Amino acid sequence: MGITSQNLPQMVVKDKPEIRTVWLCSSSSSSSKVVLVVVVVKVEVVVVVVVVVVVVVVVVVVVVVVVVVLVVVLMRMYETVNI
Repeated sequence: MGITSQNLPQMVVKDKPEIRTVWLCSSSSSSSKVVLVVVVVKVEVVVVVVVVVVVVVVVVVVVVVVVVVLVVVLMRMYETVNI
C-alpha cells in the first residue's frame, strides 16, 4: 500500500504540467503533433489515452451542439419565410 500511496501524488503532480502543455499548444495545429509525442514519452500511456478520450468527447459534444443550434436556426428561418 505504501508504494501506491507514494505513486499517486507523483502521478498527479506529473499530469498537471503535461496537460497544460497540451492545452496551450493544441491551439496551434502545427505543433500539436510534436506535443502529443512528447507527452507520450513523458507520461504513461494510460494517462495519454484518458486525456485524448476526454478531448475527443469534448470536441464531439461541441460539434453536436453547434449542429443542433444551426438546424434549429435554419428551421425557424424556413418557417418565417414560408409564413
